[in-house]
Amino acid sequence: ADLLYETLRRVNIDYLTVGDQATKFLTENLKRKVAILHNLLNVDDSKTEMSRREDHPEWFMGLETNVVTK
Repeated sequence: ADLLYETLRRVNIDYLTVGDQATKFLTENLKRKVAILHNLLNVDDSKTEMSRREDHPEWFMGLETNVVTK
């Protein structure tokens, strides 16, 4: 049983390592990460599909005046 376990562990070490890293990522500073995710998901994206300068002027701020579409 130990030999089988050790063989499987060696073959799948990358998956085990990634699993450990994912667990660590999700448990450290979870509140902060959830807050960041919440802020990102609640961004107003109602103007995302607007591609012309006249439809979404704030997106074009700071760009050359000859840029008229996204």
